Amino acid sequence: MKGKKNKIPKFRANDGLTAQQEEIYGIDAIVMEKAGENVVKMDVESGKCEIEFTKASYVPLKAYKALLKIAASSLSDDDIKDYDILIRALAGEEFDEPLSQMATVKEYWLPIKFESPRVYIFKIKSFTETLPRHICMLYFGNQAYQFVIPANANDAYMHKEMSITPLFCPPFYHQKVANINVHEKFVPLGSREKTVGEKGVFHFESDPEILKNLTAYDPVTKKMVDRPFGSDQIVKLIIGKMDDELDLPIEPD
Repeated sequence: MKGKKNKIPKFRANDGLTAQQEEIYGIDAIVMEKAGENVVKMDVESGKCEIEFTKASYVPLKAYKALLKIAASSLSDDDIKDYDILIRALAGEEFDEPLSQMATVKEYWLPIKFESPRVYIFKIKSFTETLPRHICMLYFGNQAYQFVIPANANDAYMHKEMSITPLFCPPFYHQKVANINVHEKFVPLGSREKTVGEKGVFHFESDPEILKNLTAYDPVTKKMVDRPFGSDQIVKLIIGKMDDELDLPIEPD
């Protein structure tokens, strides 16, 4: 997503990790690096890769309320009429305590990328006492978040003490994917205290056979070299599409 100067801003984690979309070696890629340190944990045998970073400080409940504002703004004119308490809760702190008890979202890391944000609102077809009226799913980049839209005036738990059982929908894909590997987890966002130093992880996977049969390129000499792959020595990571072909400047022997 482009910023005010029509440029895609650089991601900067608190621990020095940076990520920037740029054109490099003839492809449009995301370049990640961490001031000379190893940038990725990679299991060559399984092909699983993890990039750990330190998140900026934030207040979880405020993040949850920001998601609810997106969901509320996506409801129809008829449906939003039943969310008077939610609108009041988002406008101030009067209902922070009960809202914090609902503040859990399901996070997905997807094998495809959504270039622009998408919001889906799911609505139950018929009244069921233990089901909430609406569920929201927000997509952007390689992530999706799914959560209940709380405080509908018609939901049974609004009128008597009881628990609800939300049914979460599987992720939608806007393009065909050969191998679907989705990482998912529940994220609690009910705390009203500032969270500092929290670790985050980017997940992705590669074909382990490819990792075992790599060819090395030396950017200094601009030559292909016979060198064993060291997963603990990756100081810069260039992430492109599966069918991208690198245009490497290679010097003749």
